[in-house]
Amino acid sequence: MEESCYTESIFLGNKISMYVNKRTFYVGGVIFLIVTSAILAYIRILKTESIARNTVHDTEQQQPAIVVPKEKSIVSATDFYDISAKYPTESLDRDGIMESFVKDQIAQREESWKDGGEAYETEKKIEKDFPDRSKMTYTLDISYQRFVSNVRDTVSYLFIIGEYTGGANGREIVQSFTFDKNGKVDLESLLDIAGSRPIGQNSASVPNDISLSELLLAQAQKNPEQFPDLDMVRTGLGLAYLGTDGVTLDHKKCGCDGFFYGSNLQNFVVTDDGLEFFFGKGDITIGAAGAVSIGISWSDLQPYLKENI
Repeated sequence: MEESCYTESIFLGNKISMYVNKRTFYVGGVIFLIVTSAILAYIRILKTESIARNTVHDTEQQQPAIVVPKEKSIVSATDFYDISAKYPTESLDRDGIMESFVKDQIAQREESWKDGGEAYETEKKIEKDFPDRSKMTYTLDISYQRFVSNVRDTVSYLFIIGEYTGGANGREIVQSFTFDKNGKVDLESLLDIAGSRPIGQNSASVPNDISLSELLLAQAQKNPEQFPDLDMVRTGLGLAYLGTDGVTLDHKKCGCDGFFYGSNLQNFVVTDDGLEFFFGKGDITIGAAGAVSIGISWSDLQPYLKENI
């Protein structure tokens, strides 16, 4: 009997041992799977972050940040005048053309408005004769706008020169500069201004500068709010001085020896859509409009573009 109990005890012990071993193996397997899954997930995360970093790096290399040029300021003042000017330090302007332009404008006013000069003495006499009049201060303010054309790989600057020397309103004139990788871009390198072409069948050739001025007038007609008086636009562009043939200058109408129609096109900026031509305050429309612009698309300019454009 004792032997039988001993045998059963051994058998029961073996079963328990087998159960424990199986249980241990099962738990160990589960733990192994959990740890392996966690390691694989971590590896996938590292790979994803690495790909993301490489993608960002490649994007930054393909799309370099646009460099906005630094700005410089000049202030000059006396008890008679106030001068304030801003201009950019554009890397494409390797000869410092814009800086020279701004400094020349300032130097001209400083010389003209200096103490003891003609303008200064005239104003002092008026102050003496009319002591109740408000003190007169001459002012010059030079600001600018920047235009970038990704299509033409150019950058253009429009300077607006505001000047007040008395009266109801001051002056506002414009000056533009355009640059590409080779330096300053002149209008003559974009458009054939000196040439001519027939307009319509069996018609005489019309100089391109006159044809382009007609295009400006046609575009102005589309904007009556800014150009309410088309006769003023025609006169400002010189088109009112042409004879019946639309080509010959009528000196009696003009009251001048000649009119350079290319001057209508000298202040321009390059955009992705075409060329924008600018005019000073009161040059071609009412003074209340200030400095104005007229745009002509590349498609409309096509007949006048240089072959390399």
